[in-house]
Amino acid sequence: MFAGVCFSFDGQTMFVICDEGTEFIKFTNGKEITVDTAWRWGWERVLGYVTNQ
Repeated sequence: MFAGVCFSFDGQTMFVICDEGTEFIKFTNGKEITVDTAWRWGWERVLGYVTNQ
């Protein structure tokens, strides 16, 4: 099973995807993180992770 939604957060387009019970966020720069980890980190830390090269 695969489902997803696409939206933009602070200029970064991301996809929230559920694949076989695991929800994760995949960013257009190729980075990805599970929704659980993003929730624990908070959006400012996630934004830092996404924007670091």
